[in-house]
Order: sequence, then structure tokens, then C-alpha cells
Amino acid sequence: MRKTKGFTLLELVIVIIVLGILGAIAIPKYMGIRETAVTTAKTTATDSVRSVYAIAMLDLKQYPSVKQLGDYVHAEAGLEGAKVAAKGIEVVIDKRTYLVPTYIDTACSKQTETNTDIVQCIGFINNTASPSPDQVILPANHDNADNTLLQNIITACAEIANEKTKSTYKDFDPKQYLNNKDYKVNNPTTRVWYNNFLNAFKDHGKLQLESLYAEGNITLEEYAQIASGVRHHARIFTRDHMIDSKMREGNEKRDAKKYGSLQGATFEWLFKKQLKEQKAAFEEKNTGKTFNERPTKDGGNFDLDKAYRRIIEKSTETNWSVNKFVGICYGWFSVVDNLVCNPIATYFMPET
Repeated sequence: MRKTKGFTLLELVIVIIVLGILGAIAIPKYMGIRETAVTTAKTTATDSVRSVYAIAMLDLKQYPSVKQLGDYVHAEAGLEGAKVAAKGIEVVIDKRTYLVPTYIDTACSKQTETNTDIVQCIGFINNTASPSPDQVILPANHDNADNTLLQNIITACAEIANEKTKSTYKDFDPKQYLNNKDYKVNNPTTRVWYNNFLNAFKDHGKLQLESLYAEGNITLEEYAQIASGVRHHARIFTRDHMIDSKMREGNEKRDAKKYGSLQGATFEWLFKKQLKEQKAAFEEKNTGKTFNERPTKDGGNFDLDKAYRRIIEKSTETNWSVNKFVGICYGWFSVVDNLVCNPIATYFMPET
């Protein structure tokens, strides 16, 4: 009878070592792929709820309640396990429940408490369970910035904007513009005031904030929140005085779809945008590596200071091609405003 030869101890050890090496390579890669897939699914879910939110507003011609939004999500989005909760819309991703939060204010700072609350803003998806250590803890919105400092800067910038706008448009009434929401002016005037306001903040307000930051009186995060708040105020103030209600409504509908808020980008949205841009740049430069969303000070790849600086920088940028368009279109083609100017301006005016 032939004797069967088995494995020697050395061969078994070698096999175990090889399997261990393969596992060390494959498992982290699998986890990275899985994490990326979950992140993508969370972004898709948030975008889906926001798109449905815009549809709901168009159909209802008013802000929907959380329950009404949930009904539209079920009918339009097809999200797995989607159901209505008091604080938003719950969805299931990779066998875990996440929440797309809903808010009762346009700044995404006050979350809904019941499913009958009216929704004015959609936040970014988060985990309803305890957050993972790699999850970014979002900073507060610009509504939570130092209110006194914010209001002082807004007042100073508004005074400068009023003076400069009055020098361009002699019939412009600064007192009415500041104190009376029913006082409406044409689109070129609102655009000029808006640009004058942002220029005042760039030339004066930012210098004050830089000084406060350098002296340690405010953090860079607070600086970014205030800068975002100033820009937000300029946007809302400008829209309040637009005589062209169709353009204003068009901008609000577009913003509801893009930002989840009728009043444009919230600080939370701007913060997440910076995270997304840093992640894309990192993965383009480091092929095969996974971006760790934790801040760099905690061993991750997300540079918070860089993100805040970008928000501050963008707070005074404006679209000059739009400025030219508004001046030329409404100056030369006022007869065909509703046919030509309004639709084009509504589409190409991301800065108000």
C-alpha cells in the first residue's frame, strides 16, 4: 500500500504567512471600496431628497411638511427603506439607517420636531446611530456666528453700499431700501447694490475680521461663519427688493434644488463642498488611496483651515459676466425682458 505524504510544519507556516499577507492587502482595500460606496450612496440619497423637495414645492406651491415630503420621496425617489421621521427622512444604506435631516428655517439651523413641521431646508445625510470616528462633525451654520459682530459688519457694509448705489442711481432711496421690504427696484439696481455691499465687506469687513482672528479674539471657523453670514444677508436683502418677482422665484426654485434651501447655500453646504473638493483632489493625486475625512489634526486628510479659508475667500466673489448681462440686457432689451432676459438671468445668476 502506498504511503500518502502530508504537509510539513514549514509548508503549513509558509501557507499561513502567505494567506496573512493576502488578507492584509485585500481586507483594507475591500473596506475602502465599501466605505467609498457607502459615501456615494449617502450623497445620492441626499441629492434625491433635495430634488424631490423641489418637485414638492412646485406641485404644492408652498413649503411641504415632513410628512408631505416623505410621500413625495416614496412616489418619486425609490430610496430603499425610506420612511418619515420627526427630524427628517430615514433611508437604509448597507443595512444601516441614516437620516436626511429637515429644518424649519432656511439656514438649516433649527431641525424639525414633528412630521407636521414645515420644511424650509434639507441638510446633509447623517447616521441616526452614534457617528463613526471618521465622520466629520459639521460646524455650526452662519446663524450661530457672533450675532453682534455679524450685525455690526452688515450695518457698516450696507451704509457704504447705499452711498455708492445712490451715486449711480439718483432715484435710489437708501432709507426705503434698508427699512421697507415693499420698496422694489429694478434688477440692475439690486445687482449694483449687491456688488457694492460685497466690495465693502472685502475692503473693510474682512480687514476687521482678519485683525480679530490675528489677535485670537475669534477662531478661523467663526471668521468663516461670519463671512458666510454676511454673504447670505446680501443675497436675501437683494432678493427682497427685486421688482422682478419671476426672477426671484426662479432663483429660489433653482436654489431649493441645488442647495436644499430657497435662500441659497448654507454654511453646512459650503463646508461639505470643501470636503468634497479636497477629497477629489486627494484621490486624483493619490491613486488607490482612500481619503480619510477626519481633520488633519486628528490624523485624517481633511484640512479644516484650508476649507475655512476657501469659504472666506469665496464670500466676496461675484460673477462679473452676470453683472454685464444684467446691465446690457435690461438696459437695451427691456421690451423683451420676459421673453429673453428673465429666463437667461434666472439660469445664469448663481451669486444672488
